[in-house]
Amino acid sequence: MKKNKILARIGTEYFPLEIEDIFDDPYMEACTRAIEYKCKTSDKVSIPPCIIASLDRQNAKTHVYNTYNVLINAGFHKFAENLRVRFMNDSGIDLQKEPAKSKF
Repeated sequence: MKKNKILARIGTEYFPLEIEDIFDDPYMEACTRAIEYKCKTSDKVSIPPCIIASLDRQNAKTHVYNTYNVLINAGFHKFAENLRVRFMNDSGIDLQKEPAKSKF
């Protein structure tokens, strides 16, 4: 089974990951694993509304993911809803209604 080396970035933290090619969207899987790791290893977690992922090489295409959808994918529904409410109060944008990832 082939693995892709993907770099997920949450804020200023980088998470180098090896993702199997069995996933429909390996970048979403990388973001999900990074969120899971961050939530399980930190007492207090601060997560931005977007997570960035790309192949771990120079000049690789960047994929931007809606953190709300990544949290739902990781099973952190309560955390996702808290992020959604806080972001909507601050910006007026409902992350639940925004696309799961950017389209370039």
